[in-house]
Amino acid sequence: MVKVGSGVALYQPPEKILAGKTEKVDIPKVLQPNIPTSVSTLDTKKIEYHNSSPTELNFGSIESKGGPAKPDNSLKSATGAQVTLAPTGSGNGNGKVVYFFSGYTGSDSDQKMYKSEKDSVSDDISKLRKNGFTVVVDPSGTRKEFQDAVYNSKTAGIYWTGHGSDSGIQASDFFGIRPSDIDPSKVSKNLRFTVFQSCNTGKNEVAWEKALKSDVIAWNRLTSPSEARDFNTPNNSAWEALTGDVQELDDLIDDRLINKPF
Repeated sequence: MVKVGSGVALYQPPEKILAGKTEKVDIPKVLQPNIPTSVSTLDTKKIEYHNSSPTELNFGSIESKGGPAKPDNSLKSATGAQVTLAPTGSGNGNGKVVYFFSGYTGSDSDQKMYKSEKDSVSDDISKLRKNGFTVVVDPSGTRKEFQDAVYNSKTAGIYWTGHGSDSGIQASDFFGIRPSDIDPSKVSKNLRFTVFQSCNTGKNEVAWEKALKSDVIAWNRLTSPSEARDFNTPNNSAWEALTGDVQELDDLIDDRLINKPF
């Protein structure tokens, strides 16, 4: 775990990035994000967060309920089919797959957040393809699609962005996904890590890692699309100033996927 600030735990960057080591990073107050500790204090007119409270996530069965527990005509599911991008070169990724999911819904605010983030992983997708990986991009990830990715024996890495809580993540059709929704016996033996760019998901990191049988990189507090972009951008000065030596997505891909033999 990486703890930011001295006794001020309003924000914590992704866990498990330091190969299991715990390191305290002292941050000047001017660099500490002014993130509220309670959802009720958010002013959504000023800033968007990746956050859903546990009661807003529907952890019911898709099959038995047939849809969201609390349907609302003002809400709509995201649309868009998975796109599979073939390798453009060869390397350590030959025969392996990496997924990039968006769990954002189809609401205007959610799509605004997704559009502000999606280009920040373009360089990562390109690098993976050049090194032999097949990349699957899913702009409307569902629970079933996430499970299918986790159980695909060729899956080496998963990146998920969207809303979350300490209970789990929210899919694009408003259904929640919890660690208990994953059968560890079916998880890909090639899975190296899963990134959850979602608020508070890191609070349940132990359960996620037990379910996914691999490292989970997740936020312990509220986060925002701007932080997601910083994490996704190689050699980003804002991310490095905030977290010190904590690796960015680009570093994770290099260390865990491209340079580490399967």
